Amino acid sequence: MQAPANTYRSFALSMWRWIAPGLESEFPNVQARLDADLANVLGGVGLRPAFDGEAPDLLLRYEAAPGVLFAELVDARTNERVWRTHLRGQEILNAVPPEAVAGNPNLN
Repeated sequence: MQAPANTYRSFALSMWRWIAPGLESEFPNVQARLDADLANVLGGVGLRPAFDGEAPDLLLRYEAAPGVLFAELVDARTNERVWRTHLRGQEILNAVPPEAVAGNPNLN
């Protein structure tokens, strides 16, 4: 994923972040962990958290259940989806950015 230059700079967590009840009981603080991990991924492509009082360019939404993660970024002004991913099972543990795979096909 690559943020379009000069278009999107900031993101905020959407209120639409759903965690399956079984996942929350199995992994305490899973929502906080997902929030932090996804923020790190977004930071890695040049996006930063919106400052207090600043309207974000993008909103991060996700749904998580055992073995499944759906995440998307939507334009905060238009509500149009600009990026989406879904990972299942082992893909979640082995996920690497597409540009890392393109640069080194031996990454797992």
